[in-house]
Amino acid sequence: MLISDDESAWILDFDSAEVAASDRDLDRDVAELLVGLSVKVGVAATVDSAVEVLGAEAVARTLPQLQPLALPTEIRSLARRHKDLLKDLSTAIRDSTGAGEVELERLQRIKPRTILMIVAGSLLLLIAPIRRRVVGPVVGILKSAGGHLGAGFTSPIRVLALFGGSAMITFAYAATLGFSVQAFGGGLSVPEICTAFIVAVTIATIAPTPGGLGALEATMIAALAGFGMDHGPAVGAVLTFRLATFWLPILPGWYTFAWMQRNGEL
Repeated sequence: MLISDDESAWILDFDSAEVAASDRDLDRDVAELLVGLSVKVGVAATVDSAVEVLGAEAVARTLPQLQPLALPTEIRSLARRHKDLLKDLSTAIRDSTGAGEVELERLQRIKPRTILMIVAGSLLLLIAPIRRRVVGPVVGILKSAGGHLGAGFTSPIRVLALFGGSAMITFAYAATLGFSVQAFGGGLSVPEICTAFIVAVTIATIAPTPGGLGALEATMIAALAGFGMDHGPAVGAVLTFRLATFWLPILPGWYTFAWMQRNGEL
């Protein structure tokens, strides 16, 4: 909703509307509006105006939705910045409408522990195929790589380049995901974003597709949504992250690889 200079109210973004919204969705829309207006004009004025225009019954139905998990990312962040806003708003609604104590709707987000359990279960299911098809070849590769690593560890500069470069790449990827999340509304903390990144990368590592294509996106979207980000912005953030870290580097990576081959670097 936008208030223009002549104090006219405009409702925008009809492309995000639902044709057949349920009563629950409509109540949640009213709850979001109440929270947003309470920040601008105060709790008392917002509730009085809502009861006058919508009626006491319609306003009272928003009580089960006045909790952080029921609100979208932007409104939830707004409520966090104003301590006790949801509590004061619920109290004012009960006082104005005569509604009694209402049990909050039970909502659940995916917890990090649940995600880790899913990862562990996936690893257990893949242990047998991995042992048969992967472990043998990997052991051979590791033996060969061990000799090269031993030579590399004789030079402190190479050791610093090896571990420093790996750490910087991981940090850059996590930061890119953080910027992508922020571009689509944010609302998540740095530890939550890093956890979503680590879990998604872990799943992508054991996926049979190149670069974990598909597996990483699905896991990362589920993790971000589990931490409270709306599914639409989560999809946009993850696709932006993959565009920046997977698809765009393909052309310069191919050119660099070809140059290194021509110059005997590989």
